Amino acid sequence: MFEFFRWRRYCVVKVHEFMPELVRKADLVISSHRNVHDVLLSSTLSVGSCLWAGTQPVLDSISWYLAWLPYVCFDVAYEERMSHENRTLMQLAKLLEVEYGAH
Repeated sequence: MFEFFRWRRYCVVKVHEFMPELVRKADLVISSHRNVHDVLLSSTLSVGSCLWAGTQPVLDSISWYLAWLPYVCFDVAYEERMSHENRTLMQLAKLLEVEYGAH
């Protein structure tokens, strides 16, 4: 399905914190976001939750996301990506100008 990429040079970086030096070097910025209530619930339910320790970086995460947003070419909600994976991949393929066929 992704044979097109085999002969191309790509670098994919996954980060949370806003990094201006990456923005300057990036050809494309893709982001995703998650419902803040789900993030807090997930953190609360996980073993050793940082929420209970008082270190849940929700406000930092929101500010990083907002800092990235002006540079984003494609943004998708986590819930949308998970429930409509093929549609999300088709949209991303269109942006990248590559053929996509769901298998």
